[in-house]
Amino acid sequence: MQRTISALKDLVIDSNLEYLSIADSKLKENTIDFLLALTYNASLKMLDIRGNLMGDTGARVITHIIQINRHLHTLFFDRNLLSFNSFEDIVNAMEEYVELIKAFIYISIRF
Repeated sequence: MQRTISALKDLVIDSNLEYLSIADSKLKENTIDFLLALTYNASLKMLDIRGNLMGDTGARVITHIIQINRHLHTLFFDRNLLSFNSFEDIVNAMEEYVELIKAFIYISIRF
């Protein structure tokens, strides 16, 4: 699994991808390592990370990406086992970043 994540990170860092989907990969905590590589990617405009079960730690990384990466404008992130507080943190980050035009969210919050 680590080789796959490393290859994904290299792909994101060294390319001009505009759309990336790793939906329903169920990468769990491995999603976090991959997401950190996206923080400063200047070409990615749309990211689909639905169904990776990454939990609240992944939500913190998503919040960080939204605050730093000003090129991303569409984000799909449902089915990731987020708590209500983590969901709220993501929404607050999106409110601060009005350029994030679309965030497709299906309520699947863990209580």
